[in-house]
Amino acid sequence: MGQSVKVPQSAFQRNRMAMSNYNQAYIAFDRENIAIADSLISNSILLNPGYPEAYYLRAMVREAQKNPFAALVDYETVIQLDPGNIEARFKKATLHYELGNYEQAVADANIILKEERSYETTTVYYKAGPDGTISGASTINRMEADLHHLIGLSYQGMEQYTQAISSFNEAISLNTDEPQYYNNLGQTYLLSGDSVNAITSFKKGIAIDPENGTLIYNLSRLIEISDDQYASMFAEVSNPAPFVSRAYEKFQSEDYDGALIDYSLALDINDKNAIVFTDRGRTYARLKRHKEAISDYQRALRLDESLIQNYYLQADSYQAIRQYQRANDLYEYYLIHDNTTPAVYYNFAICLHLSGNDSEACEQLDHALRLGLDLAEDLRPTFCQNP
Repeated sequence: MGQSVKVPQSAFQRNRMAMSNYNQAYIAFDRENIAIADSLISNSILLNPGYPEAYYLRAMVREAQKNPFAALVDYETVIQLDPGNIEARFKKATLHYELGNYEQAVADANIILKEERSYETTTVYYKAGPDGTISGASTINRMEADLHHLIGLSYQGMEQYTQAISSFNEAISLNTDEPQYYNNLGQTYLLSGDSVNAITSFKKGIAIDPENGTLIYNLSRLIEISDDQYASMFAEVSNPAPFVSRAYEKFQSEDYDGALIDYSLALDINDKNAIVFTDRGRTYARLKRHKEAISDYQRALRLDESLIQNYYLQADSYQAIRQYQRANDLYEYYLIHDNTTPAVYYNFAICLHLSGNDSEACEQLDHALRLGLDLAEDLRPTFCQNP
């Protein structure tokens, strides 16, 4: 549990401390230090429970913690405090979609569409990805098309394909340049038994984005494409940056399968980029494909030995496949070179505990605490004889 916050007497001091905690939480969240972000944003809300943006950030933290129901509660609080917050309403609708509450997702999206206001937004929210999952962080001026797209995905989930096709077409009429709309329209045509219109939709998407591996793959399942033709679709692609950028967005929105495709395409173009191997390794790890993750981390180190994070990332994966001694050795090696990352001490402590060494596990846990990781306090009663 996080340490208790000493609440200042004056409202000015409380608000100032709340904003400081909020800003630190935002930075921690952006750096994927989810536990630290959770502690900081909860402190911010304790100090100032009337700030809607704090609940919005905590909802995103809850999503990162795989706690969608708590995230829904926080998004609802944002809406209560700021009824005009379209981003929170959109996020609430997408969460209902992800949870399979398709009717509620449609209802929430329609509430936004009925609002008599523009859909201008400066806040990042998450769009629906090519495979039908919600993915791809975007900042846009209008989200009306994405709302119709979300409704289409929800109808698709309810197997109401006629309504889904209508919603996807409405999204396309509002934004003709989004390839994922055509992909999901094509998928729905395919589910409804209409392969002719599915092929047409996939081709239209490829015309917009000739490098879209998902669309090309889906089209290749329906029409005969030779290996040479398939390869030639990517022949003109010489810059991996677009694939890396899109892979990062997909990773951030937890579309790990999609991220893996794009990181692999980037490495097909340039297999000398150590950072991309590291990032693909992280993606394999999120997919629980740890042996492949380890291979990528090792490849990254061969290309650039200065990327020492690959040692603790290997350790995390070795721990996941229960090779604890190998993991412990790598944690220890990493900490010789960088002793400033509390999460590494925390994971090292867990690994030591799992390998039966509670005394050293307690020592590493205390290192994490001294570096500010309050979450480590929860494990002291288990790891330390004198907690």
